[in-house]
Amino acid sequence: MGNSKIKRLVRHSMPIIIALLSFAVLMTGAISYSNYKKDKWEKDVKVRLFEILMTKKTKLERALYSRIHYTRSVSAYVSLKPELLNSEFYNLAEELINKDSVISTMALSRNCIIDAIYPIKGHEAAIGLNLLAHPERKEIVEKTIESHKTFIAGPVELVEGGIAFISYTPIFDKTNQLADQFWGVTDIVIYRDKILQESTLNESEFGFLFALRGYNGLGDNGDVWWGDKKIFENNPVRVNIELPYGNWVLAAIPEIGWSSYLNQDNILLILLIASSCIISILIWILSRAIVKIRRNEHELKAIFHSMDSLIIEFNHEGRYMKIPPVNENLLIKPKEELLRRTLYESLDEETAVMIHQAIKECLKHKKLIQVEYPLQVGSMNLWFLARISWKSEQRVIFHAFDITEQKSDRKKILDSEKRLQELNSTKDKLGLQIFCSKIFKIIIKRKFRQCSSQFLSLHKIHLAYSKIFFHGQVHKQGLLILSLNK
Repeated sequence: MGNSKIKRLVRHSMPIIIALLSFAVLMTGAISYSNYKKDKWEKDVKVRLFEILMTKKTKLERALYSRIHYTRSVSAYVSLKPELLNSEFYNLAEELINKDSVISTMALSRNCIIDAIYPIKGHEAAIGLNLLAHPERKEIVEKTIESHKTFIAGPVELVEGGIAFISYTPIFDKTNQLADQFWGVTDIVIYRDKILQESTLNESEFGFLFALRGYNGLGDNGDVWWGDKKIFENNPVRVNIELPYGNWVLAAIPEIGWSSYLNQDNILLILLIASSCIISILIWILSRAIVKIRRNEHELKAIFHSMDSLIIEFNHEGRYMKIPPVNENLLIKPKEELLRRTLYESLDEETAVMIHQAIKECLKHKKLIQVEYPLQVGSMNLWFLARISWKSEQRVIFHAFDITEQKSDRKKILDSEKRLQELNSTKDKLGLQIFCSKIFKIIIKRKFRQCSSQFLSLHKIHLAYSKIFFHGQVHKQGLLILSLNK
């Protein structure tokens, strides 16, 4: 009893279960697709942002290296002319950096002690400064000497104000018999903000935030020296700014953050969720309809199996269109051989014509038509009563009942009625003959003349009956009585 209730509950709840499962699957697919599109969009955005960073990297490196070449030019010149006079240096520096607003100063330091600085005005205090006396500068100069490469330090705050990079390039005396004997360094001071401006680097641009790190060329290990350091904590797009020694890291993220930036257009996800809801409702309606159809199908099958009749759908030509799987043993031929064939191809001509005419009449008048017809199915001679009902302009439903037993019973009843009528007729004849004989005897006994007029009337009736039913002795006796009475 409990299992039956559970099964019934599951059966009735099946459409809702299917709809909920469909909704879950659709929602999973919708969210997965939305995440896929979001990831794809994120990749596209990052590719676009990477292209922006690469453009800025190229500009910054070009701006930076074009200034570094000044120190390299001085280094090359001094390495071939180690006895260079300060006046010559000033002429050379003026020629190189006179009109370059990005550069603050250029200096020449023999044995790491500043001998000359251009422009000297405002920087007189720097003359005689020992670079190795300053711990941080000492470390940079030593790396420069060791690597034979230009080293960019900073950015640092200048005494006169502002923030700048200091590019150190080592100088080795190539005129000495001892190859690459250290002579000193030349340095150039590059304004940070001006070189970044020349490279079109802004902290906020195109809806993105930018930042640089790598103090003293230390890359990821260096401090953030421009922009918000939080940018590096939020999965930024990054490119390396390659320096002669070390590198900087240029990074960028959306101003509102990746999560907000990628979620600002949720139309696709909303549409997918709405579509999932609509499709789930439609699936629920469809599932409920299917359950009802199956239930009705089982009921119809049960009804069909309990029927002892045959159902066929004919068209206006008398062609078999559909034959439901009910009592197929009553068909004159197998179902497959009848479909799409006409009555004239399966029945004798008289029966086919009769049924076809009934079909035409049903289609014409759109009313129920009944017809009885005999049919030999296998070795059996059967009788059928067909009820033909209108379905459409060219289709009818042919519902045939096997009435063989009823026909047989009806024949037996008719035969019984006939025999009963014959018996009743015989009984009437015998009764009338006996009656006439008794009357005849009465007449004889009373000598005919004592009969009343009523008797004569009765005798005339008897005479009439005897004439109709009897042609023998009874009629003659009647005539004799009538003559005696006269």
